[in-house]
Amino acid sequence: MRRWPPWPSRPGGPWRRWTDGLEDDGDREQREEGEIMCGIGGVLTIGGGEASGANSALFEHALGHRGRSGRGSYTGGRISMHCARHAVIALAEAEQPLHDATGGFVMVGNGEVLNHRDLIPRLTPERRDRLRPGDLQVALELFAAHGPAAFEDLRGPFALAVWDRARERLTLVRDRLGERPLYYFDDGAEFVFASEVRCLEAVLRGRLTHDDTSLLTFLGLGRCTGARTMYREIKALPPGEVLRVDLRDGARARRRLSPVSGLRDGLADPPGDAEVLDLLDQACRRVLVADRPLAVGFSGGIDSTVVLKAAMDRTDVAAVITVFSAADPDEDENLRRARAVARLLGVEVTEVPFALPSFDATLDVLHTTLDQPCAEPLVLHNDALHTAAGAHAGVLLGGHGADEVFGGYARYPVLLADGGRSATRAWMAASPWERWNRAAGWPRLVAELVSPEFAAAVDLPEDALDRPVPYGSAEDTDPVLFGQALDLFRLMAYDNFRATDENGIVRGVEVRSPFFDLDLIAGAFARPVGRRVDAANPKGLLKRRFEGTPLAPAFGARKVGFDDHFPYPAWISGNLPHFSEMIAEGPLVKMGLLRDGVVPRLSELDWRSQWRLFALSAWLTR
Repeated sequence: MRRWPPWPSRPGGPWRRWTDGLEDDGDREQREEGEIMCGIGGVLTIGGGEASGANSALFEHALGHRGRSGRGSYTGGRISMHCARHAVIALAEAEQPLHDATGGFVMVGNGEVLNHRDLIPRLTPERRDRLRPGDLQVALELFAAHGPAAFEDLRGPFALAVWDRARERLTLVRDRLGERPLYYFDDGAEFVFASEVRCLEAVLRGRLTHDDTSLLTFLGLGRCTGARTMYREIKALPPGEVLRVDLRDGARARRRLSPVSGLRDGLADPPGDAEVLDLLDQACRRVLVADRPLAVGFSGGIDSTVVLKAAMDRTDVAAVITVFSAADPDEDENLRRARAVARLLGVEVTEVPFALPSFDATLDVLHTTLDQPCAEPLVLHNDALHTAAGAHAGVLLGGHGADEVFGGYARYPVLLADGGRSATRAWMAASPWERWNRAAGWPRLVAELVSPEFAAAVDLPEDALDRPVPYGSAEDTDPVLFGQALDLFRLMAYDNFRATDENGIVRGVEVRSPFFDLDLIAGAFARPVGRRVDAANPKGLLKRRFEGTPLAPAFGARKVGFDDHFPYPAWISGNLPHFSEMIAEGPLVKMGLLRDGVVPRLSELDWRSQWRLFALSAWLTR
């Protein structure tokens, strides 16, 4: 086994910042030397006149910090499009922007279409014969032939922007889970889109105002709801949505891709265990599609073991990485288990000791790797994992989402045992799990923290749950399915998909998981609840992978969470003087958001509320 040195506090004080997305040449050269990123953006001038050269240059500069593999731009008439590429598939050949075989369409894209090889036979002979390399090229040729209907069959994490030169029409689309971010600004005269809010900040400086509703929902729920962001003028393209902007008549048209549940339409019977395991095999094959080295984040649990074994069976794994508690490694159950399972698999593990960072180093991670405030401090040890993986590979595989898809959390059997005797919302209000609890009772938290004058001026959302599409109707008929979908489609989206994408790509890796595969999710969620959730044997279907093998006994112990050995409450308490100073002297007080007396009694709040107040203050200060 290999062991990294203890995780250092990174240089840089609390006021290190992105300077609105602009860097001097020395900073940019340092980033290009050590980091690989990915992003897209563009400006469409609707009100008349050519695309602004000044705006285009500013946008390209602001986006440039996200790409080392290659950068490209397209300017034609009233549109300019840009890409900073983190190359994973067809490294040298698939330079962006992409052009279709006839030259009528231009595309920039972030992410991948992992089933692109399966889609090539659907191309017309002309397009197939003239097909350039790359997964996104297949997506572009399909769109050129079939329009937005082509997006229905794409699988993988992606955000795409396509310009139809003849019709002067821009089309944006985002994958159904929202694994890749995409934001836009639309004031009727100008339409601007980007992979990051901070890229839009750089282009739109002086034209943005904070969204007070989002400030409060972040404090109460730990996330923004719906399409909102921290700015009123910037919206997130919802997962699975197609947005078309027609330059000629100024029309905006929206459509949603078919829901995940619709992928099972027409089947008379629910899928059996064998079919779901076949779907898992397919999902594992898809996430291995890459022309760069792959690493695996490994805890020794069933989820990451399934991913590691699948990778070992099909390709070379550049590194198997375990992050453990530097403070008490002898008590770290994940480390012991990772070592034991790794011996059975015959692999070497790179062990990364992680100690919770200093206050200044924490601010450095938040300011330099995240686009918007994060609701949980878990990003800190994810940062250690991503940085370690970036030294070995361009893609990091993990077991994210397995608990949601295969019913692994203890709360699912509890909800099942309730037998529908109480409404889902009432059950959630009493749930010990913090995320569900705050979804049901967040107005109380807002009332405790926020000044009455500030709250009275904000139009708070009536439905804090923001029910998951397409499983919201299961709230009454199958509350367990509703809970699983709420976890996967809503509560993971802001702090898991978003923060993982942002931090991982800054540290040089794209993070993937086979458990986010749409066909696997649809198949697993189509099973009867009694086969989805088993309190006596959590994730029993996954464990069948290793029946009759030496690995089988390794997965009988209780689940240990990735963060169980990192004492965040005690760490926040120890840093509370620094947190309190930033909150007290920061924008939350100056803008009149906090209720009188909140700052002096910060020590009485729960640690998650303390963190959210600090994280929001840090973001506003940046």
